[in-house]
Amino acid sequence: ERGGQTQAKLPMMQQDGRRRKGKTLTTPSVSTSSAVCDAFPPDARACEPSRAPSFDTVPRFLNVLVTPKLTFALPRQPHWQTVDDISQEELRTAFLMRFPVRLDAERLHFRCATPALELSKSNGHVVFKICADDVDEERVLLSILSELDKEYTAKFEQQLERARADCLAASMGFQVVADEVRAAQEAAQRKWTDELRSLREFQSTNQKRLFLLEKERDQLRDQLQKAASASKSMRADLSEENAALRVQMGELRAQVDELRQHVRQLGGKASDAESSTATTQTDEAQDVRNVEHWQQQLLAVSEWLKTGAALLQDAEPNR
Repeated sequence: ERGGQTQAKLPMMQQDGRRRKGKTLTTPSVSTSSAVCDAFPPDARACEPSRAPSFDTVPRFLNVLVTPKLTFALPRQPHWQTVDDISQEELRTAFLMRFPVRLDAERLHFRCATPALELSKSNGHVVFKICADDVDEERVLLSILSELDKEYTAKFEQQLERARADCLAASMGFQVVADEVRAAQEAAQRKWTDELRSLREFQSTNQKRLFLLEKERDQLRDQLQKAASASKSMRADLSEENAALRVQMGELRAQVDELRQHVRQLGGKASDAESSTATTQTDEAQDVRNVEHWQQQLLAVSEWLKTGAALLQDAEPNR
């Protein structure tokens, strides 16, 4: 009688769920059934309908309603005849497939409201009541939600830790790269600073050398101008002296010729005096002195002429 009342109340509960939520109870079961299909072996997770001999008219999944208001899909097994044939382990496995995180389902138990209900007459919907050890029936859903919150929190914390570790690793890698780049920049800056300093020192040295060379050039130019003017004046003086020497040499040559003629005359007079017996000894002595005096003058003039000729010969190449 209680099973019949539960079957009578089930359509009313489904209609209330449609009015309150705007969707049918089978909507979450479809998505859950696909997840269950992926979790079971190929022979048990055939999502497309197959024409097996014993399941040609029976749905392959049971839509399980767990009070309060939790649904999940349970793959139908061939040996199930009534609801009581479904084991707790299979119910826990299908229930856990509904959540993306793992829960401790060992303490969960499922009690069916109609354990003797035949699955062929259930229309694919079965109602269970979930309970847990050491937890009140009113607080079972709260404990499941609390455990889900803890699992989600742990999952997100792990993801956050992994993301933080990745960020720290990336930051450390970036810091290492930045340190290497900074060290390379500092090394390059020191190198170019030293190179620039050496170039500036070399430029300063070259400027000093250029200044000294220009100064020396100016000094040499001044000395050259002074030497040219001095040479010009010396040449003018030398030409004047040469002209005066030529004039004096001409005069001396004329005097030498006159002296030679006079000496010849004196020599003729001396020969005449030897033959003459009337010349006195005083006249002879005077003549001898005169001859010696003129000979000395001739020697001095000849030496002076030789010196003048040497000076003229030295002056000719300078021109």
